[in-house]
Amino acid sequence: MGIKKRKSKKGFTVIEAIISLVLFTLIMIPLGSFTLTAVKTSVKSGEKQQAIDIAQSTIEQIKALKIDKLYNLSTYPDKNKIVLNNGMIITLNKENNSQDNFDSYKVNGIFKPNNTNKSFEIEGTITPNLNDYNHNKGEENKESEKLDFNYCVYIGNTSITVYKIVNRVWYRLKYKRIDNENNDLLELSIDKNIEGEVDIRSTHETDIDVSPNTDNVKTKKDLNESDLLDKDKESKVKVLFYEDEKNKAIKLKASNSDINGDLSVYAYKYKGSGVRYYDNIKNTNPQGIVKIYKNYVEKSPYDNKVGLYDIDLNVNYGNQEIYSIKATEFIGE
Repeated sequence: MGIKKRKSKKGFTVIEAIISLVLFTLIMIPLGSFTLTAVKTSVKSGEKQQAIDIAQSTIEQIKALKIDKLYNLSTYPDKNKIVLNNGMIITLNKENNSQDNFDSYKVNGIFKPNNTNKSFEIEGTITPNLNDYNHNKGEENKESEKLDFNYCVYIGNTSITVYKIVNRVWYRLKYKRIDNENNDLLELSIDKNIEGEVDIRSTHETDIDVSPNTDNVKTKKDLNESDLLDKDKESKVKVLFYEDEKNKAIKLKASNSDINGDLSVYAYKYKGSGVRYYDNIKNTNPQGIVKIYKNYVEKSPYDNKVGLYDIDLNVNYGNQEIYSIKATEFIGE
């Protein structure tokens, strides 16, 4: 009796292999997808953390600003910008520039972390907090508004500016450098001649003109000659020492040869300033009336800027916003 040989069923083995391959694929695809997702999530998490660090660093540097930096941006917007340590640039927001010193500012810049090829774009705004602004603005110096000056003099340790005011239009007569930074005494002479012309000068001024941005500034050449004279009319001169000095003394020397037109001088200082005014009325022939009023107080131009500011920042990476933050911080002197 012979032994029968059993034939192996090769088709079954192929089916098994196919089934095994399918099962393996079904298991590995989700696992690979999970691994890829985990890597992407890790990368996004790292980018967001960098964005948070950049935004926080920017806010901390804005908080540390002195208010005079923002004031300079508002005064000379075409010449000034603030560059923070992380490269962010602050400029005046001209598109949202409003009245009463109520200015807002733009924050822009590109930040590239060290040892990476990444590049983050930051943009945002710095805006006075409306509630704080309205609460602290307070009353303006009503007395000053009533006086209706003919002349306005801004004087400090480094410059003197003189304006003639005609029908509420300001004409700049002088903008000269002053060499008096290391001297506690500053002298200012105001003399009205018999024709009614008022000459204002400091004994410390130089022949050097200061040249700021002069767009839309009217000067002496825009005045009619008759508007330069106050003959037989009262000349009201406002003098303001625009710096905050504790030991500064200003000696006002005044004379008037127009017997029918008084010369009245009003000496101002900023609130909190320690500047002191002394007067000296000079004799002339003929002798017109000279009046000098001292110790008028005016709000500093910083007063409407010191306070709370709303800071909005957006951080973009690859044309996509990945982080934004809003904060309200105090910026002071």
